[in-house]
Amino acid sequence: MAADPIGKQVWLIQCTSLPNLSSRVKKLRGLIVMADLLRAGIRCEAWGWYRRGDRWQVKRVSIEPGTLQPIDVEPRRRRGKKPVQNGLFD
Repeated sequence: MAADPIGKQVWLIQCTSLPNLSSRVKKLRGLIVMADLLRAGIRCEAWGWYRRGDRWQVKRVSIEPGTLQPIDVEPRRRRGKKPVQNGLFD
């Protein structure tokens, strides 16, 4: 479970490895309370983790309110590095 107090959102997230992602999505869609959770504004997602080179990546699948259909969530794009503040005596 994750919460964003600023955006006032709550997520239920099932984490697994990428090969098991489809079975976790199926499990979420089969929950009796899933439609009620989505109507209440709780976002439900399954995350499949995999390694690409020396970095870990994640594929996110969200359960769509109303139809309970799985939809892929686009990964956030990084915006380049933040500028580093100079030190006191630089």
